[in-house]
Amino acid sequence: MDVEAEIAELKRRVTELEGSQSVIFSQMRAAHRDVLTLQVRADHRFDRLELRIDKFDVDVQALRAELPAIVGDAVRDAMDKKS
Repeated sequence: MDVEAEIAELKRRVTELEGSQSVIFSQMRAAHRDVLTLQVRADHRFDRLELRIDKFDVDVQALRAELPAIVGDAVRDAMDKKS
C-alpha cells in the first residue's frame, strides 16, 4: 500500500475518533449536569422530609406526655357512665 494513502487513511480514522470523542464528551457533560441537578433536588426533598420527621417526633413526644391523662379521662368517663 502507498505510504501517503496509509497516512490519509490514518488521518481519516483519527478525525472520526475525535468526532466520536467530542460527541461522547458532550453527552457526558450533559449527564453530569443532570446528575448535579438530581442531587440538588434530592437534597432539597430530604431536607423537607427531615423537617417533617422532626415535627412528627415532637408530636409523638407530646402525645407520649399527654397519653396518660387522655386514657385516665376516658377510663373515668367510662366508669362514670356505668355508675
